[in-house]
Amino acid sequence: MRRIYGRKCSLSLMLDGLSSVALPYCEETIREAVSGYFLPPALEGNRKSAFFATGSEITGCFITRLDDECAMPLLSLMEPGKKRFTLIQDHVCKKKKYTGVFCKTFSIFAEHGKAVYLKCEVGGDRLSKAADTEEDCSVWSKNKTFLFNGKEVFADGNRLPQVYRIELKGNLEKNSGYELLLYSPLSFEFFPCLNKIEKITVPLNLEKSVFIELNALIPAHDLCDINCADSILSARRFFVGGKIQMVY
Repeated sequence: MRRIYGRKCSLSLMLDGLSSVALPYCEETIREAVSGYFLPPALEGNRKSAFFATGSEITGCFITRLDDECAMPLLSLMEPGKKRFTLIQDHVCKKKKYTGVFCKTFSIFAEHGKAVYLKCEVGGDRLSKAADTEEDCSVWSKNKTFLFNGKEVFADGNRLPQVYRIELKGNLEKNSGYELLLYSPLSFEFFPCLNKIEKITVPLNLEKSVFIELNALIPAHDLCDINCADSILSARRFFVGGKIQMVY
């Protein structure tokens, strides 16, 4: 079982009422946040101020590694629009089921030679519900999680210089689009002008040839080289105008 903040806790994802998928190595803060107001104490007497709840909303986030089982369901949540899903949360002493929640913001990030992670901030509205449940979380089958290889990132068929870290971010709540950050040394080989890049391919699992393809990218700044004897690590930022998909 996964451990969340030192406890034997688990989290599972369910899409469209189908069977749940275990989220490996998960950290989460999914909860109900209560809203309301305080009524001030009376002018006379010792009565304390009282709190009156007016409602609650589902909030929080989870961070998980990507593997063969959970990658496709999780990446489908990154599509525009409020795609609803269900989370089953097992905190050992208490189990809760959150239905009708949606992804507000997400971030996929990885460093060279290390695991690929996804962070998802969830939200809810009047269609979302939270309730105690007796349902069990799916048991993670301990598949090998994805490892990022920064030497196999391609842009329009050209292998890029060593990429030490990637970040793909999106704000679905504000529909502000997607951004890609690539951390790599400055190089004249890497598109030294502001041109549209048709496709960048990022490896997720080279053993099984699993990649993320990002289409129609526009560099946010000039990608030119500098005259320097030492390598300088730079964060290159791109706006993603096309679709994002996982390919095998």
